[in-house]
Amino acid sequence: MDFPQLKVQFREHRNAPRLIDLGGFLVRKGSHMPHLSIEFSEGLERNYDMQLVCETLFTELSDGTVFEAADIKVRAKPVAYFYIGTNPQTFVHATLLLMEGRDEATRTTLNRTIIETLRELLPDVGSITVQDLEIARATYLKNLA
Repeated sequence: MDFPQLKVQFREHRNAPRLIDLGGFLVRKGSHMPHLSIEFSEGLERNYDMQLVCETLFTELSDGTVFEAADIKVRAKPVAYFYIGTNPQTFVHATLLLMEGRDEATRTTLNRTIIETLRELLPDVGSITVQDLEIARATYLKNLA
């Protein structure tokens, strides 16, 4: 199968001096890129405003001490099929993806902030867990429009 050549054009970006072109991908130099992905038991969205949960977590993470607001991404999705070992049969699991190099104290503080916010916003959820994962800076790519 023959694929047409992909032509990528770059527009001026307000952070242009901080961007590096890696063969068609723009990568923010020094980016701390937190991605917070939240999985939750399907049905919680009927009792809780999950958009508000995302926005509140975004606000908590974007206080300026660790991250720039423009670098933060928070998303949530329901999980239809699950079974957990505790009751009630509801859960929220947050995974914080961080660029490598954060010290343990910073990661622990971030995880505590996330779990405390989730506990406050989702008080009746049976299980709330948070984990952080490091992403290798050398292999992470980002394409900005």
